[in-house]
Amino acid sequence: MSSENQDYGIPYEIVQEEKDMNVKRKYWDIAIGLQEVDYLKPSSYLNELADKNIEGKLSNQEIEDLLYTYYEKETPAERERRTKECDIVSNRIVELLNYDGISLTPASLKSLHRYLFHDIYQDAGEFRTVNISKKEPILDGETVKYANYFMIEDTLKYDLDEERNRQYTGLQSPEIVSRIARFTSAICQ
Repeated sequence: MSSENQDYGIPYEIVQEEKDMNVKRKYWDIAIGLQEVDYLKPSSYLNELADKNIEGKLSNQEIEDLLYTYYEKETPAERERRTKECDIVSNRIVELLNYDGISLTPASLKSLHRYLFHDIYQDAGEFRTVNISKKEPILDGETVKYANYFMIEDTLKYDLDEERNRQYTGLQSPEIVSRIARFTSAICQ
């Protein structure tokens, strides 16, 4: 499946979902693991759908459609809302992991947030307009020191620029993981 570039006759290739079952399993593990950081657990239904995706029987779009149909029948209890969030966002993360075209800019991160959480949070893809704190169980009840709302874009740009200038070649895995953890923490703040 390709289309012709009229100027040069060079074909564009349409990016397809990953076909390798091991890579797809890794993508699902990453997506669900990211949800578990916020104490979200996937439904058994999502686990069934993920297995079908890994086997190549369902696309991510088909999974999203099935999830929306499934949750239309559910009651809107908080636990189920959080499970729905976990299921839908996990699927969208897997979909994003299939493609390499993500740039690290404040605008692209807003777009990613909007894509991941549209239909879940009303302010998806928007920078917050108030200061926040949250007692985090993973931090033994302490809070992350979040950036002041009016500094978010500048702070994010600084962190992204710093990361772009980092060199990872020659580093051992523990050093790489430590740097990525610090970067991820800064972005979340």
